[in-house]
This record gives sequence, structure tokens and C-alpha cells, in this order.
Amino acid sequence: MIEFVEYSREFLEKSWEWLNDKEIKDITMTPDFTKEQQENFFNSLPGRTDYLIKGILYDSVPVGACGMKNITEKDAEVWTYLGEKEFWGKGIGKEITKFLIQWAKDKGLESIYWKTYEWNERAKSLYIKSGCTIEKVENGIVLARFMLS
Repeated sequence: MIEFVEYSREFLEKSWEWLNDKEIKDITMTPDFTKEQQENFFNSLPGRTDYLIKGILYDSVPVGACGMKNITEKDAEVWTYLGEKEFWGKGIGKEITKFLIQWAKDKGLESIYWKTYEWNERAKSLYIKSGCTIEKVENGIVLARFMLS
């Protein structure tokens, strides 16, 4: 069973591992970061309105995170990562996508968008199956948008 929960220090520590894994780092377009930068990010979360994040549990096991960033009155960029690779390919991405769509609707947004590398066929397929439209491809990065209304 998938649960979306508060992004706690436990998720922060797991995210250090996950986002420093080369394969996950490449897929998520994550730049290099230090422990200090990560701590500053975590400490900034309670006061932010432009960034929302949830931890993802699968059968009570922390497996990843998802959220919205660059939030405006009308839209937001959404993102996700499953850091525990043994859970890849099990349909969890589809459930996360449904959650993100509903969360954005609950926030009153008009649309959400994902960014991924053009070579990331798994992500592009998920977005298209979820009802997204490829809006543009620029410098090898795909922007896929989902209209909420």
C-alpha cells in the first residue's frame, strides 16, 4: 500500500543516498549538492509556498519522494523519484502521478508539468499515459503538461 506522508528527517537522510546514486541522479536531473545545502533546503520547507514535498511509503517502507516546485497561482512543476530500485516497474509511478494530479487540483491549480530528459522513455510513457501532452522539447529536455480543468 502506498502512502504519502510528511517529508521527515528520515526521508531527508534516505534522499542523500538516493540522490547521490548516479543512475537516480541522472534520471532526476539532480545537481551536485552538499550535506549543508541539503540541511538548508530541509530547514526552509516549513516557510515555503513555492515548494511542497511528500515522502512516499510502500508497505510502511520509505521508498521515495514527490512534490511540486515553482508553484504559481496557475501551475507547478511536479517531480518524483523512487530511490529504492527494487520498487521500480511495479506501477508505483502511476499511483504517484494520480496523487500529484489530485494534490494539484486540491490546490486549485490549472495545470502541472513534468520535465525529463528526452532519452527517458519510461517517464515520457508514464506522462503520456496519464494524459499529459508534450508541450516542447528543448536542449534534450521534454516538458509535458497536464491540464487540470
